[in-house]
Amino acid sequence: MINLSLYFFDTILYSIEVKIKLKQNIINYSIEFIFIFSSVYFAFWLTKQGEEAKIKKIERQAVTMLHNELKENAIQLEKSFEYHKEITENLSTYADSVHRGLIDAEKLRPIEHIKPFFYRRANSLGFPNIKEIAWQTLQNSEAYVYLDYKLASELGELYYIQDVGVKSTAKGIINDIFNSKSYYQREESEAIVIQTAYYFNELKGQEEFLLYFTNKAIESLENHYDFLKDSEGE
Repeated sequence: MINLSLYFFDTILYSIEVKIKLKQNIINYSIEFIFIFSSVYFAFWLTKQGEEAKIKKIERQAVTMLHNELKENAIQLEKSFEYHKEITENLSTYADSVHRGLIDAEKLRPIEHIKPFFYRRANSLGFPNIKEIAWQTLQNSEAYVYLDYKLASELGELYYIQDVGVKSTAKGIINDIFNSKSYYQREESEAIVIQTAYYFNELKGQEEFLLYFTNKAIESLENHYDFLKDSEGE
């Protein structure tokens, strides 16, 4: 009877020991799993933080370049607008006199009518040297996906207006007037003088319009990125 009691006692004791060891193993495995998971997660977090820091650095550089490009474009547009405003006023008055017959258009070739209005030696036509390299660079960088959607849309629209407006009109002036055969034919003088006045009046309006949106984009960038404001004061 005593032996039987001892057997049951040993069995219960063994069962308890097994359960304790099982619990201990579960705890050990759980701690090991948590440690491994935490290590992997921490490594992943560090990698992610490193990538984000890298992209933030790229974004800062790209945005700074874009900001500088827009400011330079604005300066170019201010200069060209003032020049073309004067050119347009003079050309329009002259073209009106030609149209009304106050000036005999066919006495001179179109080049002889028009050339005196463009008095600059360098860049006599006064087209603004507006660029888009920084914008293209930003679009092709990893940082572009982090750009605020509304801001990206505003910038995209600005550069679209720049291409289809000022740049397109400048090309039209070169191709349709200054590089055309008609520019040297007396019989085309009236038409070319009037067309030139029209073209430059259109260009002047587009420059004013683009200048407004360029300054607006600069303001939007500065409102979105505080470091641009800080760089202004340096």
